[in-house]
Amino acid sequence: MEHRDWGADRRGIFTVIGPAVAEAGPALFVAFLVAGGIALLSSMSYAELASIWPYEGASYAYAKYALRPISKDLSQLTALMCAGLYFLSFAFAAGAVNLSFAGYFTYLFLIYHPSL
Repeated sequence: MEHRDWGADRRGIFTVIGPAVAEAGPALFVAFLVAGGIALLSSMSYAELASIWPYEGASYAYAKYALRPISKDLSQLTALMCAGLYFLSFAFAAGAVNLSFAGYFTYLFLIYHPSL
């Protein structure tokens, strides 16, 4: 088995920075600006939805009730897609964190049990 040196500081969501540096290269600053801009717009969008629909599932509720005058079926389909995308966003985020923890635990096991 190949030994991969993950290092003790490579855990959590900060594991993503290493591959980002490799992909973006010198444009890393611009990549972080773009990601920050998208996060800012997303947060303002959710703040607006929370003020319009002040209960849980604001994007789902907004999609369901805003499109109801146009078509009941379209509103339910759009709400279902919003709920699915919301679930996928958490699934991908959890997957990235789990991948980094798996690498960290592999590193620990190789330190304490080199025969593995």
